[in-house]
Amino acid sequence: MRNLFLLLTAAAAIFCFFVFTAPSACYCVDRDGDDICDEPPVCPDKDDDGFCDCEAEDGDMDEDGIGDECDNCPEMANKNQLDKDADDIGDACDEDHGCAEDDADTDDDLICDSVDNCRFVPNPNQKDTDGDGKGDACQNGTDTDGDGIGDEDDNCPTVANPKQEDIDEDGIGSYCDNCILDANADQADGDSDNAGDVCDNCPEDTNQDQNDIDEDSLGDVCDPDRDGDGRENENDNCPNIHNPGFYDDDVDFVGNPCDNCPFVKNTDQKDTDGDGKGDACE
Repeated sequence: MRNLFLLLTAAAAIFCFFVFTAPSACYCVDRDGDDICDEPPVCPDKDDDGFCDCEAEDGDMDEDGIGDECDNCPEMANKNQLDKDADDIGDACDEDHGCAEDDADTDDDLICDSVDNCRFVPNPNQKDTDGDGKGDACQNGTDTDGDGIGDEDDNCPTVANPKQEDIDEDGIGSYCDNCILDANADQADGDSDNAGDVCDNCPEDTNQDQNDIDEDSLGDVCDPDRDGDGRENENDNCPNIHNPGFYDDDVDFVGNPCDNCPFVKNTDQKDTDGDGKGDACE
């Protein structure tokens, strides 16, 4: 097969030499690693500058030897151009690493869990010397969290969970799952607040505490009406306490339910001794 690949590459070079007069070079893309060119060995030259658009001379931000015009990850080096799901986004920069919708890449080694022989230990080469189906990288008996379950079989390799509990059955142990009750094998967490996107009440705003005063499933940090009284926070004289009547007996712009001196005007709410009663009325 290797000889066939070399023969095809040589033939492509000869073809380009005799057919094309511009100094553009030819290239062969072998995304699936089968030693057969995936595309015709003809170089695009959209800007007519005499250089193949796939050549580094024509612009190569990630310096991987594949020109930006046809690099499926122009900002991340990936010379092999692997694209398992054929979506024209290279696995190296593809959010799902080329895995199917119901699959994931838990250890971020660009090998989908469904075919990874070391699901929790990165091993992009998938080396398996004894051919037993378990990669060499996870066959050394390592037990990082000391729970008696080897890393290669542990659904939380860095957090002790000897019973291997996995409430949502997504393959990620409950002790290290960022959404314990909602299946999310990819553990996506866009705002990096340790609450997975599928269960985060403010998926685009960091809020580790997940506080939700009015219990409307919209976190306080992204809820325009935190107390759910019908008045938006910026116009509410008690934004964190439900007060639909907007009562403010001392007219100090601090609503009665949250005013530490409800009958004595004290806009600053100063409380020197911290006893809950404002200095103005103590």
